[in-house]
Amino acid sequence: MSATVHTKTWPTYTPEQTRVTHPFHPLETPPPLRSRSKLHEHFTAPPPVARTLNRKPVDVTIHETADPEGGRRPDATPG
Repeated sequence: MSATVHTKTWPTYTPEQTRVTHPFHPLETPPPLRSRSKLHEHFTAPPPVARTLNRKPVDVTIHETADPEGGRRPDATPG
């Protein structure tokens, strides 16, 4: 069984009136999607360029050790 739901078939699993929110949206809190057509529009449209989130690492520090396990002994008791 696949975890992927294709946009041509997933609307059959969604009621015509619904309420879908994105509480952890990184850029803003968008209004809820309240219909099957709004869901379809949301998940099939390309993201607006101005709202695309681009992340890159900054201030990366690498701590090198002689131990390839990162200082953890194989016989150490998990804590």
